[in-house]
Amino acid sequence: MIDSSFEPRYWDIIAVVIIVGILPQWTTFFTMPRVRALPPDVQDRIRPRFYVEAMALQWVLGFIAVGHALFGDLQPAQLGLSLEVSQLPELAMGAVAAAGLLGFIAFQRVGIRKHPEGRELVRKAIAKYDWIIPRTRNQKRIWLLVSLHAGIGEELFFRGFLLAALNSYLPLWAAAVVAVVMFGFAHTYQGVKGVISTAAVGSVLMVLYLVTGSLWVPMLAHAVYDIQGGLFAHWALYGKDAPRYG
Repeated sequence: MIDSSFEPRYWDIIAVVIIVGILPQWTTFFTMPRVRALPPDVQDRIRPRFYVEAMALQWVLGFIAVGHALFGDLQPAQLGLSLEVSQLPELAMGAVAAAGLLGFIAFQRVGIRKHPEGRELVRKAIAKYDWIIPRTRNQKRIWLLVSLHAGIGEELFFRGFLLAALNSYLPLWAAAVVAVVMFGFAHTYQGVKGVISTAAVGSVLMVLYLVTGSLWVPMLAHAVYDIQGGLFAHWALYGKDAPRYG
């Protein structure tokens, strides 16, 4: 149940500023230029470390949200973690909608794979952050874990905690819009187009949450979307010539 009874504390505001304002800019203007300047073999060697750091950040996001439930500031239902029989119709509707959207995206990507210039188009689209994309089989396995962590941690923070915090100051519709915009800006390392596309994805995930009243469907949809995106970008970089190990 989404309501406006939650009252964020000053440390919540500090956490939001760091996560939405400072960390993305640090990644964009400090981390990315340094990593992109490294030789490809060095990038390959340190890439798993970035994956582990990304998963650690998701644990922090999740703890910020769930911590309020543990200490009694928020009920699990206010974080979208309830799962009741009365919600089943909405959950089923949301699951069908999410499956349809993910299927449509997969269908589009199949078309791009068949296009003669498809790989080059995708390469240009991911050029700003292609160093993140998994290269080897081992990195692809870790990417699955990263995607699952993102589906849980980012949904708990941006759709659960952040929406509840903003809703204490703004009407629900306005809080949802601001949360989506902040979700987009948290991905500034992907460039302007990346921010816009991420905000668009965030809008869909927000609608799924508002319709179902539960984060379980957006969590699953988010994780599957990230898994698909990583594997699709991996295909664009290597096709069938990807390195097997490393």
